[in-house]
Amino acid sequence: MNRRDFLKAGSLMSAFGYFSATPLGNILNSDIETSAAGKVYRATNKGKIMVSSNKGKSWELHTQFGPGYTILDIFTARDKRLYVHIGHKRVKFHLALTKDGTAWMAQAFKTTPKPRG
Repeated sequence: MNRRDFLKAGSLMSAFGYFSATPLGNILNSDIETSAAGKVYRATNKGKIMVSSNKGKSWELHTQFGPGYTILDIFTARDKRLYVHIGHKRVKFHLALTKDGTAWMAQAFKTTPKPRG
């Protein structure tokens, strides 16, 4: 087997393993949830952040970044602020929710904020 055939076989096996271990409908990523300030926040794989004030019984749209953005993580850090880790094309960045909960601010970190836990 030459190198090209080996790489094709390896890619095929990786793809098969990925799809067989992932339920249909959740191929990209599943929703990620965290809570902050008495609310539950859910990041979807379509660039949206939903918020619930009643422990997930009903949801409303908080932010729509757009389909070109991938929400990699959403979490409450030790400083009790809500952070979102976003990817867009080949760039990854963190945003923090303002104290009033209405806007996202870009964050420059020397180190990644640590989730509470």
